[in-house]
Amino acid sequence: MFKHQIINYSDIPEIDLYMDQVINFLDKKLVFFKKSDEESLLTKTMINNYVKSSLIPKPIKKKYGRIHISKLIMVYFLKNILSINDIKEIFDIESNAQELYEKFNSIHGTIIEDFNQNKDSCISWESDKISVIFELSLKSDLYKRMAEKAIGEKL
Repeated sequence: MFKHQIINYSDIPEIDLYMDQVINFLDKKLVFFKKSDEESLLTKTMINNYVKSSLIPKPIKKKYGRIHISKLIMVYFLKNILSINDIKEIFDIESNAQELYEKFNSIHGTIIEDFNQNKDSCISWESDKISVIFELSLKSDLYKRMAEKAIGEKL
């Protein structure tokens, strides 16, 4: 059973945070999505690279606000599927960061709910582990390619 545990936009701190505070905040709030306790969801290097590539805006006096944090959350989930350039294109389509994040958060919740309700009919959990891994991976690949195609068509 998966849980929808992304942070609501209103739950992102109103006060700006330094990078270490951002990393700690996200590690605590998104702990469910970590592979292990030792893993950090984001690193200073990753965040700096996202700023350098203009994926997220530059911090203001070394502090990150709601817009930065909401975009970092979306990047965390999307970077395993889409390229940084594709994510940047998505961010460019919707200029209102709060609306974009709320749409992302809502869709994420719906997908997890649907998965939890239909996982037994979607995936053969009784199959051997390798078959389940292949099935999930191949479905992921198909959806990834569909998303890339949609970005390429400038929807």
